[in-house]
Amino acid sequence: MDFGTDAPLSARYAREHALALQALRTGNISLGSDLKHGSLEELRNRGVTCTMLAQQLPWAELARRFGVQQLIDAGFTWRDMMASGFSANDLNALTYAQLQRLGVRANDVLECRPALQQLGALRLHASELQELGFLDVAVLRDGFGATPSSLRSLGLSLDELHKLIGEPVDWCKDLGFTDFRGAEQAGWPADDLYRVAFKRVSPAPPAAAALPPPELADAQVLAALEAPDVPAAPPPALVTSPLASAPRKLGKLVF
Repeated sequence: MDFGTDAPLSARYAREHALALQALRTGNISLGSDLKHGSLEELRNRGVTCTMLAQQLPWAELARRFGVQQLIDAGFTWRDMMASGFSANDLNALTYAQLQRLGVRANDVLECRPALQQLGALRLHASELQELGFLDVAVLRDGFGATPSSLRSLGLSLDELHKLIGEPVDWCKDLGFTDFRGAEQAGWPADDLYRVAFKRVSPAPPAAAALPPPELADAQVLAALEAPDVPAAPPPALVTSPLASAPRKLGKLVF
């Protein structure tokens, strides 16, 4: 039986749990035949817990024979699923409601080492991706190794990504938008790339000429108004040669 997180109850039935597990390991219970002919409820009544099933059978077989929802309803935890060999390829069988019930978040899913394409196969809505922590920039960068191509699998626009990530993003270093042509070929609209991922910072306008403080400017104007009128200097006298001003003497004419 699976007693969840009830510590006193788990301790009370620890011996029964150990005996049941020992029976499985020694072959006293034919688990294969029980799986073929017994339901999960019948197995639980025989002392077979979800943890035992996870240790004995691969997830693919458990999911095929009993169904994912039935296993979760029977008490399978994320730990049990991982112990049974749950992998990134199995993610597409889960729903948002099941992930919520299992208490699974992005960091748990990263244990499967999924690619963004496999996360995209979950078909989660934008708000669900954000709620589970998949749109944290560190998760996208370090956990999924996000690239322009793989991010397309999430089915979100660049505007949605920018809004939902909700923190400063270096589109080049964090999300791999290093080449405009490559990002465009991955399917991102050019207008969105220019506006979001490859946004250019407008150059700063040239600095205006420094103006004097208003107080200084007013003082300068006031001083100019109060200054006394100074008569204009006379034009300089025309300087002539002394020879030009001396009277001329006429020489004696000789015939």
